[in-house]
Amino acid sequence: ALGTRGWTLGKRLLGLRVVSVTGGAPVGLGRALVRLLVPALAGVVPVLGPTLVHVSPFFDGSGRRQGWHDLAAGTVVLDVSAGLDPT
Repeated sequence: ALGTRGWTLGKRLLGLRVVSVTGGAPVGLGRALVRLLVPALAGVVPVLGPTLVHVSPFFDGSGRRQGWHDLAAGTVVLDVSAGLDPT
């Protein structure tokens, strides 16, 4: 559902949506796969790698809070519970 609808069950419950940075549309299966592979590949360095990937949104200078997995996939996470859902 992440690639076609922009959410997983947890994101849906929290009112979050993953969309393309360039158009606000669902990310597609390719970008969803890239987004999931980055944290998996970070697991090569146990504990530290996945931790850095998951805290990386807090160090994003653009203000969009994109993590390394979002930057690699060209995605952004939006809070749709507070406003209009772009999809």
